[in-house]
Amino acid sequence: MHKHLILPIKEIEKLEIKSVYRDWLEKWYHDLEAQISNGDLAVSNCYQGIITEIILYGKIKTDWLGVLDNYLTADDSMPLAYSETFGKRLYNFNAQWKQSPVHALYTHWWIRGLFHEDRKREELAEIVPTFIQSNGWIYNPNVSETQIRTRMKSELMMSLTMGAKILKHHNQLDKYKERLLATINGFSYTGYVSAEHFRTEAYKILDFKGNPLEDKYNDLIKDCVAVEGYSDFSIHSKVDDYMGTAKRTQRDKPIDSPLISMYVYYLSQSLNESSRELVKDKLRSYGQYLSENPMNIPAFRMRDINIPFGTDITPLEVISSSYLVEMSKHD
Repeated sequence: MHKHLILPIKEIEKLEIKSVYRDWLEKWYHDLEAQISNGDLAVSNCYQGIITEIILYGKIKTDWLGVLDNYLTADDSMPLAYSETFGKRLYNFNAQWKQSPVHALYTHWWIRGLFHEDRKREELAEIVPTFIQSNGWIYNPNVSETQIRTRMKSELMMSLTMGAKILKHHNQLDKYKERLLATINGFSYTGYVSAEHFRTEAYKILDFKGNPLEDKYNDLIKDCVAVEGYSDFSIHSKVDDYMGTAKRTQRDKPIDSPLISMYVYYLSQSLNESSRELVKDKLRSYGQYLSENPMNIPAFRMRDINIPFGTDITPLEVISSSYLVEMSKHD
């Protein structure tokens, strides 16, 4: 099964899952089945549902093409991020729920690839050039008109990487490669593990060797050490993208993320041997901690608001935790 760019695990069907994680995934999947029957879901639920089925049952069980066609495709055939029921509950006004960001396009394309829907994938690939902006970034401006400097850096880099992946698969990348490379090379160091992870993935897709920012990754990884694992960014170096001033961080705490910790592992592959070993030691320790405290996966929470941001933890974090637990058992 081809890996999704969000979760960099090869041969996920071979991943061993602790019983507590399996129980959690089974409950999550049961809840997802109810969401599907009500047409109340996001395309990210579909992707996570598929990998959960592969892990739990060794095969894809659900008619995901039917789910996409019935709930997540607009009348003009555009791939949607949210079903109408989910979107209206999320936004609660007008038709703002009807969105087609690059990550939704990519996930539709990825899912249809699992079912060998080659013609439909080609149709989705034809959308990508319409999302390439004059500045070289790949995004759908109809979703948001936010200025580049205040857009989330990780989403910008992820969207470009996903668009480039689709173009390369359909032999359409050469026409845009120079512009995309210029955009990535001109985008300064972000200070975010996720953004730099997607930058390195984009370079691989574009067959570009010699990431000019690799010398910064050792410090990035050190700065993003959290309590047990790694967080996406250094709390103390947060800067307001609009004002250019440091943000208040006295009450913020770094958040351990199993998924981000996996990104750190892949980023560390460009470092020298001693730095790679330090990361591996940290991840082994984190895996051992998760083995003993399997559900101690903190949800992101907005400061001063005692509710989870989003849906608490997700299968992505649980599966990443399983991977780290398994990694800790090996030298």
